[in-house]
Amino acid sequence: MSNRNKFLLIILFTLSFLLLYTKIKSYIVKSQLDTQTNQNISVILTTFGVQDSKGVWQGEVAPYIDNLKNPIDISSNLASCDKAFSGKIENQNVLVVVTGMGKLKTSTCANQILQKYGESINEIFLSGIAGFSTSITQNSIVEPVMIGDLCINSIAFDFDLQYYGADQQDTTAPSPMFWHRETGTSPNKIDLDQKLSLELYNAILSQNLNLNTLNADEINKKYHSTTRTPKTYSNSQCLEVSSDLFWHDTQADLRARQIGSEWLNQSRKLNTSPENIIVASSMESVAVGSSINSWNSSHSKPISFAYVRAASNFDHPPTNSSKTPLINSKISLETGYSPESEQLALFTQSQPVIQLLKLRNK
Repeated sequence: MSNRNKFLLIILFTLSFLLLYTKIKSYIVKSQLDTQTNQNISVILTTFGVQDSKGVWQGEVAPYIDNLKNPIDISSNLASCDKAFSGKIENQNVLVVVTGMGKLKTSTCANQILQKYGESINEIFLSGIAGFSTSITQNSIVEPVMIGDLCINSIAFDFDLQYYGADQQDTTAPSPMFWHRETGTSPNKIDLDQKLSLELYNAILSQNLNLNTLNADEINKKYHSTTRTPKTYSNSQCLEVSSDLFWHDTQADLRARQIGSEWLNQSRKLNTSPENIIVASSMESVAVGSSINSWNSSHSKPISFAYVRAASNFDHPPTNSSKTPLINSKISLETGYSPESEQLALFTQSQPVIQLLKLRNK
């Protein structure tokens, strides 16, 4: 046999071996995945996360990957998502997913997860970081919100479906006005299972995080002249505003609080005012919640949904006692966010879900 024919045979054998290996590996992964997803599973959605040059995960997904046992990469099964892993956290079956950022990316990913694994899903958590309102009034006392603080809820509303006017007549001073009632379409709202958000809230209250907040002290003190360790707000104290625009101003914050207090009062049978709540300004909760609502409306087994947001920054500049900004938004954006504040928020956003799974394992 000529050297040329021998070389061709070697190539053919190598390709056949690789093809067989790929099929066997695919079969093993599918068998492992089927074993896990034939049981009730918890889905953890995060919007961003990547591996650095050393293979270490960064972003919202990182704390979950760090706690994930027996991971199986199922990204090829969920092409609409950026990354997906099956495995166990605290001996509970989970899917940990990086959806990608924004309403469209997240809802497309969530819909694909529901189509493939919906019958096996018990609950879905959306976990991440966001800008927060800077304060909340409790018992007539204004309490400052701090970097790393948590908002846990199942209510979110869409902030985009309304008219917005930046300037009023006879003045060049910015004074935004909102008319959501006159559009003919009020902002979309989702409100799913309150029980799951309460379970998350109680789970984190049972855990002493013992956090070192020195890396967030600088930003906290710029806004409040004081600092403290992160705390958690319940589903009667906060909710999420979903918007494609990352706004950063006092008027938008006030408008979000106004609409948010309406929704909380309606859903929770409360009588609270805008200054008594916190809004977390992000993009994805309405999109994910709407996908789950659609699924639940046509299936006998409902899927619970709740989200956890941690404050990585504030949604407007620091203000004085008259609510007048002390600096402009450009300076506030440049100085009110740091890698250190982000890292603290990335850690705290994961703790309610991990603690809940840990308590279930006892």
